[in-house]
Amino acid sequence: MARTFSAEDEETLRQLHADGVSRNEIARQMGWAVGTITNHAQRLGLSFDREAVRAATDARQVDLKTSVSRPSSA
Repeated sequence: MARTFSAEDEETLRQLHADGVSRNEIARQMGWAVGTITNHAQRLGLSFDREAVRAATDARQVDLKTSVSRPSSA
């Protein structure tokens, strides 16, 4: 039986895209073909523009470095 791309899959795709994850890596993580991810991303209005993805990735790395360097208050 064929799988269908669920609302949960759409949310996961949106989140990974927002985190700056590449199309190929999203496909790998989600267990779908790259073409499937491309089609659903286009339908959702998501773009894998290299510069936009690079900017999102850079911002995410800065956020991660900031959160790691902050001492936690316990």
